[in-house]
Amino acid sequence: PVAVEEEPDVEKVEDEKALDKDQTEEKADEQEPVAVEEEQAVEKVEDEEALDKDRTEEKADEQEPVAVEEEQAVEKVEDEEEDEEALEEGRRSRANRRES
Repeated sequence: PVAVEEEPDVEKVEDEKALDKDQTEEKADEQEPVAVEEEQAVEKVEDEEALDKDRTEEKADEQEPVAVEEEQAVEKVEDEEEDEEALEEGRRSRANRRES
């Protein structure tokens, strides 16, 4: 009779192990979509960051010609001022020669 009583305990332990295994698998299955969602969220953030970087680079590329144009405009004004000064100096020089 003792041996018969031990047998159900072994079955009970095996049943509990199987139940634990099933519960563990169920938890893993429940968590899997969460992991996928988290991965997708990370990918979305990375995509948005890459897009922001691209937009920033595009803006910089668009502004670069403007900066070059502004620099050229400043140089042109400076050149014109220098030319005007040289003309004025030449006039004074001629005027001085006439007076002498």
